[in-house]
Amino acid sequence: MITKLYGIVDFIIGDCVHVCVHGVCYGVHCSKRTVGNLSPGTEVALWIEHIIRAESQLLCGFLTHDEQLLFREVTGVQGVGPKAGLSILSAMSLAEISNAIIAQDRHALTSADGVGNKMAERLIVELKNSKIIKSFQGEKDERTKDAVFALVALGYESSLANRIVRSLSEASTDCSTEQLVKAALVKLSQWGENEV
Repeated sequence: MITKLYGIVDFIIGDCVHVCVHGVCYGVHCSKRTVGNLSPGTEVALWIEHIIRAESQLLCGFLTHDEQLLFREVTGVQGVGPKAGLSILSAMSLAEISNAIIAQDRHALTSADGVGNKMAERLIVELKNSKIIKSFQGEKDERTKDAVFALVALGYESSLANRIVRSLSEASTDCSTEQLVKAALVKLSQWGENEV
């Protein structure tokens, strides 16, 4: 069972990121948000959902453990497979998915490719009381979330990325996502990860 991959992005085709680990290349299916934060030749750490079926195996990858947890909840609903799960993660942020389910907003959920009214209804009925889904509600600051996401894509641990971005965000509420990422990288380069 593969649970996490540390390696170099070799190439990307569609939603499949090919990660080389000690001479072995793994094809990992990711959301569009994750793919958009990766590029060939860069180091990456991906949380892996290893899906084993009678006729095949599938690796789905996530930059953060939170993404993986939400993917598990969504694909745990009857009729929602890995493709639909990644489609939902591609269309909305974790907070948007949570808010749509709790608010019973079918229209928001059907904005994801391959998600129709019936699937949206099942997601709402089965997940509206989920503790994991509720844990993502209220994540309102998308620029902070996106900045953390970008730092994780560059190889920093999510706990460190969260800590530094939130401190910078609180110090300057007017910064854009790009400015937050640049400021975080400057701070990291000046003091090093262990001293941030």
